[in-house]
Amino acid sequence: MANSLHVKKGDRVKVIAGKDKGVVGDVLEVDPKAGRVVVAGVNVVKRHTPSSRPRAVRARPAAS
Repeated sequence: MANSLHVKKGDRVKVIAGKDKGVVGDVLEVDPKAGRVVVAGVNVVKRHTPSSRPRAVRARPAAS
């Protein structure tokens, strides 16, 4: 396989396979060696993040 692709950075493309099939986005990166491109808004993963709100502080019972 040649080290070139027919899409370039900045091109608008439509995803034709996978869970994001049908999504249209702009090409952000091109990796001709792997035959892959990175498309904006495709395959976005949400990470688990800690809660940003402060936790309620429980009052301790008085020691007897």
